[in-house]
Amino acid sequence: MLQGPTGWAIAAGELTKNSCTTNKKAQSNLNILDMLKLMTLLMDFEVT
Repeated sequence: MLQGPTGWAIAAGELTKNSCTTNKKAQSNLNILDMLKLMTLLMDFEVT
């Protein structure tokens, strides 16, 4: 199980890799928002 900043960095890296293979300009903002949502979700799990 991934924990802390390392886990977030790995998840962010995976999302970034996926976004690079799709429409770069059209989806870049959306992917950044998804990444932030994922990070806050992971942080919520860490806290509780």
